[in-house]
Amino acid sequence: MLKYTINFASHIRKILALLKDANIIESQQGKKGIGLKVKANELSLDKIYFGVYPEKELLHIHDTAKPDCPVGATIKEALLPIFEESEKQLVLNLKSKTLKSLIENMYEIYNKKGKNKNGI
Repeated sequence: MLKYTINFASHIRKILALLKDANIIESQQGKKGIGLKVKANELSLDKIYFGVYPEKELLHIHDTAKPDCPVGATIKEALLPIFEESEKQLVLNLKSKTLKSLIENMYEIYNKKGKNKNGI
């Protein structure tokens, strides 16, 4: 359990650093702590996603296929337009959602499930 907690805390710190670099959050020592630089109802989920994963391809095509293989020689060209359209739709979907709407949805789900025995 301790190892998981340490790894989780380390992961959260990395994410917070990425969000700070993306100008999504600001942090200060003391009581103020961490806060959003943008209002939650104005912060779209695509900005958060690309803030945390700035250089990640959403969909990756294996590019070390053998050119003399019938599948390897054609798969990238065949899949690329499909993947590009899928990525475009995913980004549009993320742009249409805000952090506020995500949080509200999480509260709705939580309230439907009810609190557990620890009150969490």
